[in-house]
Amino acid sequence: ESEWANDREVTFIRAVCQNYTDLEKGILFCALRGAKSITIVNALGGDRTDHSLVNFSILKRYHGKSYKIQLVTKKEVIEFLKNETVNFKGSSGAKFGLFGFPKARAFSKGLLWEMNDYPLELGLTESSCNILRDSNITITVKGEALMIRPNY
Repeated sequence: ESEWANDREVTFIRAVCQNYTDLEKGILFCALRGAKSITIVNALGGDRTDHSLVNFSILKRYHGKSYKIQLVTKKEVIEFLKNETVNFKGSSGAKFGLFGFPKARAFSKGLLWEMNDYPLELGLTESSCNILRDSNITITVKGEALMIRPNY
């Protein structure tokens, strides 16, 4: 606890179990209180690459629960997808990426380089540096993938 937190009347909740990361403890806290969506910010970058990688894994670990979970930066929204179709809006020319996590087949509508049963496999093939052609985008994933889309 800090003077900064005390000045702002921050409530601290002790979670002594060390079988979960601090982020997981926060997700579980939100889930137990009925959250329908969980947006995680400030979870990438910095000087701890291991934290960034585990946070991608956490998206997968907690996918398909009663809440939607996303990592969000100023410019990107990162989501884990499993056997699903998602629609989103974005500006033409914005960057897009889709990665097998670990493996999927992808279909798209609205990208500059469309995917039609495109294989994605971690370490082998991905759709990086793709670009939004249209403002309405549809992505279908058969398998498991990590999607990085624009945040606007």
